[in-house]
Amino acid sequence: DGKTKTLVANFEKLGLKSALIIDGAEVNAPFANAARNIKHIDVLPAAGANVYDILRRDTLVLTKAAVQALEERLS
Repeated sequence: DGKTKTLVANFEKLGLKSALIIDGAEVNAPFANAARNIKHIDVLPAAGANVYDILRRDTLVLTKAAVQALEERLS
């Protein structure tokens, strides 16, 4: 629903405190807007995936679209 409060509650249920979330070619806009206000949570499109951002967060979350995009990019 694009609400930061809802996203924080969902992340707490999942135990995500410091995470990088990588989506497909484009990030879902309402999700990205809600996540932007959460400390230690970063959201990137697959094209923006980089080692620095991956290493500075405790958890890496990839969507199915991100996995497909990264496979294409790295093959």
